[in-house]
This record gives sequence, C-alpha cells and structure tokens, in this order.
Amino acid sequence: PTRVMCLSSTAVAPATSTAKVSPTVTADNNLNLNRKWILKRRPIGVFDPQLDAELVVGDSMDDQQQGTLEDTQIVVQPQLLSVDAFLRTMFDEGAYHGSLPVGATIPALGYGRVVKAGSKSGHKVGSTVAGMLGAADQVTVEGNQAMRSFQMPFGLGRKASL
Repeated sequence: PTRVMCLSSTAVAPATSTAKVSPTVTADNNLNLNRKWILKRRPIGVFDPQLDAELVVGDSMDDQQQGTLEDTQIVVQPQLLSVDAFLRTMFDEGAYHGSLPVGATIPALGYGRVVKAGSKSGHKVGSTVAGMLGAADQVTVEGNQAMRSFQMPFGLGRKASL
C-alpha cells in the first residue's frame, strides 16, 4: 500500500486509513508541542518510512532553540513543505549534498510564517519566508538562509514555487 508521511499523522500510516483524533488539532491546542520527523537510521536501498524515519514529539523549543534566539535567526512554522529527490541523497553517510546525522530533523524546502525573529535577522514576525526548513512544527534557521516569500505570477499560488 501507498505510505504517507505527514506531520498531521500520529504514525506512518496507509493513505486510506483514517485517524479518530486529529494530531493537528491536538498540537494546535497545545502550543508547547513540536512534532518533527527525524532520520531514525540510514536507509538501506529504497527509503522505508517505517524503518528510516520517526515522528517524535517534544517541547516547542528543540535543542537548538533552548538557549536565546540569536540576533540573526528566525523561528518559522512551516505551512507547506516539498520533499525533493535530492533530500534522499542526504540520508547516506557519504552524501553528495552533505550528510544528515542520524537523529536530525529531516530537511525540506518550503515556506512558512515567522513566529520569532532576531533583531538582525532581516525578517519580521508574521511575515512569510521560503527556503530550506525542516519537517517540524517549528524550525530555527538563519535569517539570511530564508527569503521573503513573493507573489507568484499569473495567479499561481505559493505551492507553484515548490
């Protein structure tokens, strides 16, 4: 069966399954949660979401965010993520695009809303940014690594940029 990985699922589940309680609603009601997909192990051959990735739930402030937000950093709540083929290459130990450590949040290109901004980040709270984010409810990135989101031509939505 087809497998779906998304933050709104409690686990990797068949696409035809239905959840009785929405984790999205649960997370929205508890703003102290930060769900994120991590690389559980290095894939052997084809990526298997049940073996190679894990959805973990932690505090809204992950290890990187425990301290003070740096002046140049922003915290983004991703709204749409694109899982691109080059990301799979990052799961290998000798990766061409740089190797993702086991246990790290799985990266993903996307856009989202800035919820915290350092004074020298170049961004404002409430603005929309795009760039390399991560498969999590909240991610911390350097302000210069996120570009201000722009209006797509011809009435295309932001999804068209991904």
